[in-house]
This record gives sequence, C-alpha cells and structure tokens, in this order.
Amino acid sequence: MSRPRFSLGGLLWATFAAIALCGLGVPAVADADDSVSSAEPRPPLVVVRTVGAVSDADARLACRALLAQLQVRCEVRAGRPTDVLASAFDARRAQIDARKGLELLFRDRAADALIEIDLTGADIFEDGKPFVFGLASLSDRIAIISTARLQSSDESLYADRLTKLVMHEAGHTFGLHHHAQDDCVMRRDPSVVSLDDAPTTPCRRCRTKLHRRARTLARPGQLALDRARGLLVRRDPDTARQLLLGTVWAGEYSSAVLHEFGIAFHKSGQLDDAIGILQFLVEESPNHARGHVSLGVALQARGDSGDRAKAIAHFKRALELRPEWTTVATHLAALERRTG
Repeated sequence: MSRPRFSLGGLLWATFAAIALCGLGVPAVADADDSVSSAEPRPPLVVVRTVGAVSDADARLACRALLAQLQVRCEVRAGRPTDVLASAFDARRAQIDARKGLELLFRDRAADALIEIDLTGADIFEDGKPFVFGLASLSDRIAIISTARLQSSDESLYADRLTKLVMHEAGHTFGLHHHAQDDCVMRRDPSVVSLDDAPTTPCRRCRTKLHRRARTLARPGQLALDRARGLLVRRDPDTARQLLLGTVWAGEYSSAVLHEFGIAFHKSGQLDDAIGILQFLVEESPNHARGHVSLGVALQARGDSGDRAKAIAHFKRALELRPEWTTVATHLAALERRTG
C-alpha cells in the first residue's frame, strides 16, 4: 500500500520558504561548510544542580572546577528533592540506576543549559558494575555524579575527588570518550584508590578537544539541536520540529547547525523532514557541499518518483564544489549506472 503524500516535511519546507521570502531579518546561512562566526561566541552555559542531600558548597565547588579549566559559563541552580529519581531506585540493590536517572533528569533539565551536571548523595550503579562514581550522556550533554563514596574526614581530599569526577563527566558531556593515558582526567578510575591517584586536569590532547568543542557548542542553534536530537531518539518528532522551526524563525542558526538538524531527522527516519531542511539549506547556501551530499542521500533513501534524478543532481553539484571527494564520485557513478 502506498503511503500518503502529505507530510510535515512538506510543511517544514513551506515554512522555510515563507521565512526566506518574507524578509523578516533572518540572516542567510553562510556558504562555507561547518562555518563559525568570526565574532567571539558566548561560552556555553553549564548548570550544576543538586538532587537530595548534597550541599550547595559542593555545587559551587563543581562550578569553580569547571570555570578554572573550561571555556564555559557556569551557574548553580536550585536543587531538587531525591524524589525526582524515585522511579530509578533499585530496591534490591538499594542504589539508583544511573542510566534511568539520566533519562529522568533529561526530562527535568534546565531549559537554557547546554550542559547540566547533577550531584546526588545517593549511591548509583550501571548494569554489570557494583557502582559508578558518575555517568554522562554524550548526546544529551547531561551527567549525574554521586558523592556517596567520596566522603573523607579530610575535606581537601573530598574536594579533590569531587573535582576530578566533575571534570571527567563534564568531558563526556563535551563529547570526549575515555582516554587511556595516566596523566589525563578522562582515564577510567573504577575505585577510590585509583581516583585518588588520578590527575585533576585533561591531557594536552583532550584539552585541545575541549577548547574546540566549547567553541562548537557555542554556535547559535546548538541548544535547540541537542534538544531535538534527544527528542528524536525518544520518538517525539513533533516537539523536535517545533524546536527547529523556532530556531529558524529566530534566525539563530548557522549552516553547520542546520545541516546537523537535517542529519538528525534523517537518522530518526523522518525523511520528508530531513529533505525539507536540507533543501532549505542548499537554497540558502548553494555552495554547501556537504549539504548537497546529505540531501542527495536523503532523496535516494526516500526513493519517490523523481528523487533519484534529484539526488544525482545534488551529488554532481557537490563534486563541482569538491572534486576531490572520490567516495561521492564513486557513489554517483554507481547510481547513474543503475539509472541507465
């Protein structure tokens, strides 16, 4: 049975076209791939919150640690009761399931925070492990840290442990993975003994990545993009569309962010939406080579009448802009052979 031709993807494209034609002061996205404004962007906002019986002093310590090493803004916001994590509590283990906890915190996170770090006094665990000090979601940019196993009569030792965990989990929210290097805060430390021996700072390689990521995360539209990705993973495309449209109407986006919106909708199976977004991108930025490739891939995946010819045209345009892209050339040649 054929699927209905009406789609919200078409509505998105119509809305984008209206924005472009109405002259509402929306700036055109830049032509260059992955462009970053020459103006110094405002550093991304990190919000630190407590859950349950954790002192505000610990939250302030977390902010000081982040501000000392990362190019961010940091704010301590009002704490929440432990009840917010109630449905993640495992009575058999008397611990909080950290993954379930992150899901709950995602729904209740600060609306303006690009990154959120939540401190709890409850013990937490992850499947296959007796406990974890903390856990972070690289895609949602949210982390939970437990102070339950950090306690010490030596206040400076406690502060040192917490600082290391905050820096480690913040690194994950910036997109860094574990780094098997002894002098790096991104190394794995599964015990208190190991944690006490760990460094408090990232290695040179990770520090470079953190600075680069801080600049990327400061792009206009990044907050909406991250939220939309999380919503799409959770099968809520309607709310994700609202975030996208609000971002475009406000003019708070770059070509790179718009491109990544298109990729996110494609990955979630919302092909009509992805095509509408990417079509708008290449109309606004005809020289965005990656946009042409992504649009061609989305058209080919949808496979409606005329889509293959349109995909071929966009692959050809990408190669005009980037003739060195041999993978695209090979793909185009194979597609043209099948068409012929």
